[in-house]
Amino acid sequence: MRADIHGGVKAHVLLSSGPGFKPKDEGERRRKTIRGNVITEDVLQINMKIIES
Repeated sequence: MRADIHGGVKAHVLLSSGPGFKPKDEGERRRKTIRGNVITEDVLQINMKIIES
């Protein structure tokens, strides 16, 4: 899930850095299918850390 994709849809995006992409070579870009920033019923798992109680 990325904050720059709006809604809960999947999108094919060309990535060069950021969450969801770990390049093997310097300057590598890759097109990946990623999901938007809204939690919908299609999302199966949410990993989180509670930082304040």
